[in-house]
Amino acid sequence: MLSMEVKEKKAEIIIKSMKYDCRELQGADKLTLEELSAFKPTEYIEDSCAGILRFIGERTAIVYNESEKSGMDGTRSIISFVAEDTRSLKIMRSGTVRTVFELSPGKQSKTKYETSFFNFSMLLNTLSVSNSVTDDGGELFIDYILEIPFTQKERTLMTITVTPYADEYPLH
Repeated sequence: MLSMEVKEKKAEIIIKSMKYDCRELQGADKLTLEELSAFKPTEYIEDSCAGILRFIGERTAIVYNESEKSGMDGTRSIISFVAEDTRSLKIMRSGTVRTVFELSPGKQSKTKYETSFFNFSMLLNTLSVSNSVTDDGGELFIDYILEIPFTQKERTLMTITVTPYADEYPLH
């Protein structure tokens, strides 16, 4: 059995999310980031929490619990990527919201979103990913379009800043 080195660091996770309703702001899905910055987002959320920066072999994961502000209280989110392709992300959510989806620039993916109230399908079109997260922390920026068929289409700009605390702790 192959053993992989596992390392974890406690970290502060700061999440900033700006959403633009593509119906309200027609063409929001086609604007450059510079053009989009001239408009007020439909929704802006900023939150911080304690989380974990985890390293298992070549895979890095940002692990945190969603808060009430995000609308997903009771959900644990894990954003992971591998060292050789930091622009392709896998996001897994478990708890009150359950889903797994992959984000990679220029790619569209379909996923199922499960909640305690109802389940639905979503389309995600990733426009860009910028990722500077290392074992010293860093920043992750994601620009994507989320589409729930027959109901909504929105563009989301999300920035996640990861700052490790000074003390590292072992796995239990």
